Amino acid sequence: MLGYLIIGTIPACVAGLVFHDLIETSLRDPLIIVFTLVTVGILMLVAEKISKRQRDSVTLSDAIVIGTAQAIALIPGVSRSGITITAGLFKGLKRDYAAKFSFLLSAPAIAGAATLDFYKSLKIGYSHDYSLFIVGLISAFITGILAIKFLLHFLKKYPLNVFIYYRWVLAGVIFLLYSFRS
Repeated sequence: MLGYLIIGTIPACVAGLVFHDLIETSLRDPLIIVFTLVTVGILMLVAEKISKRQRDSVTLSDAIVIGTAQAIALIPGVSRSGITITAGLFKGLKRDYAAKFSFLLSAPAIAGAATLDFYKSLKIGYSHDYSLFIVGLISAFITGILAIKFLLHFLKKYPLNVFIYYRWVLAGVIFLLYSFRS
């Protein structure tokens, strides 16, 4: 499993380093976010409908596909967990196992991105209140563990539909706000 997590992390690391500036500037357009919210929602719906969901073990091929999906999630509006769980479903993984692998795969990617951003803020010379940083880190860790535990339990019983509909409603709200702003 550790080897598959390392392999699955590589695509996001490479994409994050190569496309960081593009992602942080050009891909922040609200219409791109609306498009990705809707498109990934459709992919999630299709995966729920056609997936066999038979396996509860990851293969090398699964790690590469799910890792590549995680790299695609660098595009705003995609949803890292949504696209990686969807990729797992398309590969035939059980929903809860796809979610488990997705959450495990998130740890190195999130830690790496946080470390890179922290390093950049030190390089720029921002002053930091480290006690607030530590409190935030501990709070995020605890709430993250609780949220993951809840979602894994939820996904054993229920399909991704609530997340799909949420994405589409959010896309509609963003589109309306963008339309009225213009």
